[in-house]
Amino acid sequence: MARRENCKKNNSELPHELMFKIFFLLPVATLLRCKSVCKTWLSIISDPQFVEAHCIESQKRQPSSVTELSSDQICIDNHESKTLLQLSIFYDGIIHFLSCCNGLVCFANTAYSTIFLGNPMTRQFKKVPTPQIQTAGSFSIGCKLGFGFDDVSQDYKIIRFVCDHKDSSYSIEAEMYSANEDSWKEIRVPIGLETTFQFVRHRGGCVFRPDQSRVLYFEGFREVLSFDLHDEVFRLHPYPRPTKLPLPGVPKSYLLEFEGSVAMICDESSGDGETVHSLWTLERDCGNWIKQFKLEDCIKNDHIILYLGDGQFVVNGLSYYRRRSRTIFYYYNKKNAKEYLGASPARQVISVVKFNESLVSVKGFKQLEDGVFTV
Repeated sequence: MARRENCKKNNSELPHELMFKIFFLLPVATLLRCKSVCKTWLSIISDPQFVEAHCIESQKRQPSSVTELSSDQICIDNHESKTLLQLSIFYDGIIHFLSCCNGLVCFANTAYSTIFLGNPMTRQFKKVPTPQIQTAGSFSIGCKLGFGFDDVSQDYKIIRFVCDHKDSSYSIEAEMYSANEDSWKEIRVPIGLETTFQFVRHRGGCVFRPDQSRVLYFEGFREVLSFDLHDEVFRLHPYPRPTKLPLPGVPKSYLLEFEGSVAMICDESSGDGETVHSLWTLERDCGNWIKQFKLEDCIKNDHIILYLGDGQFVVNGLSYYRRRSRTIFYYYNKKNAKEYLGASPARQVISVVKFNESLVSVKGFKQLEDGVFTV
């Protein structure tokens, strides 16, 4: 009772704008505790304008947190503390896909048929309705997912591609989930796309730039496929073509989000018969690739899977197709590296993705209470 009385007294002395600025700088865990102090604080922290402003500020903080996915848990590591989420409360089996956007995570099973959205920091989740396009368990069929934010309609969306590799033919179907509508709809794939573009199976995900551009980027064998979540328009972007190489560069990384741009690391001839890694970024307007810099030889034989910001790359210590590998942080600015052990060195890390905490919620979220989630 005394705490609430003190809160009322302090509220009368502090302008609303100043309280907004103070809360604006606090981490999500602290804000969640502040919400229970008094109604005034609850009102400020729950205000949609505050949630949006806090989310935007969170994107600017460096270095970003790391979200580690093993077979049965998500670990959010902000280099000061770790938050663990046990995935077995949702369903049994290995989680195959994980993506993050504005503090929300999207994860799915191997067939991409069971999908969840959630905010690990607020412990709110929902199961996405079952996709309309079924795969029937065929090994010839592959799926790709992309998760991002449509800033025009203020809607979180998931794009799902189903690719059939039957015999010598190749076909692509697509559907999109809207969090606002809580439903899937068919997306028309341009005629002839399957003859010019093929997804790379068993590696990489999609890239969503944090500048609310509403465009997702997917890796192919020789091109990058972009999809506008609002206009529903596809575009193809050929890989970079380094000098002194007759063909487009050989990717030595997944597609990356590098300082607000889509990026890729490719082999390039050094002129003396050797190859070096060079980082290229995709220009937003013209669609051309621009070489930014060369990387050190210490990661020449490794595969780069993520850029965390502040000069930090996440590197797979063995070739990307190996099941067992070491996850390494490479600090480009400092020219050194260290191994990432995660929540437990004994666990196999399936993926590591960038994560920025937020208070963001979507329609249909349910609170996770004491490890119990009701679908």
